[in-house]
Amino acid sequence: MKTRILGLLAVGLLAGPMTATAAFYSDEATFTSTYSGLTLLDFEGICSGGTCAVPSFAGLAISGLSPVIADGPTYGAPSDWLADNNYGGFLDLSFSPAIDAVGFRVSSGFGGGRAVVNLYDGMDLLDSQTVTTTALSSFSTFVGWGDLGSISNLRMSVTSEGNFANIDDLRFGTAAAAVPEPGTLALLGFGLAVLGFMRRRKAH
Repeated sequence: MKTRILGLLAVGLLAGPMTATAAFYSDEATFTSTYSGLTLLDFEGICSGGTCAVPSFAGLAISGLSPVIADGPTYGAPSDWLADNNYGGFLDLSFSPAIDAVGFRVSSGFGGGRAVVNLYDGMDLLDSQTVTTTALSSFSTFVGWGDLGSISNLRMSVTSEGNFANIDDLRFGTAAAAVPEPGTLALLGFGLAVLGFMRRRKAH
């Protein structure tokens, strides 16, 4: 009985602290330091003026009313970005395979505004956030999610006519596995050592 209890304790010590909790981030630096190994799309070098067609990206399908890549210098933005070239439009991003972390900068027009981002696992809504966005000239509003399980697609839309759905510096993928804390490893080692001692004692 003691052996079984100690074994369960060891497993619990290893599994407990590594259990992730779904989180929403509005700070880009915190998100990028928390979730490593993600794919980054900054949409640079695709369009040399005005707007251009959206190319294919590995693991990502982009749709909307009229999705385009927009040239930053042409429109007074700090860099090129992904946009839906329609007032009151939206952008749909589909991930294959599904991911567990995604983050990006958002803007909803030349003067800023409000945007809604919905994340889905198939048809099931995982989370929805309404954010106040900055203008294209700064493009500094960030949204990010991690540990939501399985994110298959998302929709970013604007809340009023006269604004555009805009995304830049998109990060997505499956985040690197969590590493047990040193204290957890020490407790696990102690539990396994006691378990081994009890087995040797029982054998004698």
